Amino acid sequence: KVCIHGYLFPLPVALGPVPHPSYDATAVFRGFWTLLIILGLVSALTGGFLLVCGVPFISHKLYKLGGAFLITAACLFLFLLLLYVLWMEVVDVKRYVLQERGEACPDAKVSVLYGLSFMVAAAGVPLELVSGLVFMMVGRALHASK
Repeated sequence: KVCIHGYLFPLPVALGPVPHPSYDATAVFRGFWTLLIILGLVSALTGGFLLVCGVPFISHKLYKLGGAFLITAACLFLFLLLLYVLWMEVVDVKRYVLQERGEACPDAKVSVLYGLSFMVAAAGVPLELVSGLVFMMVGRALHASK
């Protein structure tokens, strides 16, 4: 057996018997993580759909609603990033990895790093927030011009 580097995956994955014989303290956290990811993605996609398919420059309400959905998605993604940082810093990651690893790689080394995708996500939150605010202002300007 060859041990290779892996990534700590925060989403719930059921391997083996359910419920697992050993208690996993991060299961509730991972459930909230999954729920917030789904809500954030649905909110961002709904906002984008309203803005693209909402007959541009006709209905100011759709622009405001699409902007509100984008702002909501940005807030949810920001909360997800904060939860991820909290999870990486507070949870005993070494013990968690040793528990999940089993006996396949007894001499595995544990290191915690924030990857490039985390940095891109952190940069994407303010961009999504600004785009939501811009579309809300466009809706306000359209309403004022009528």
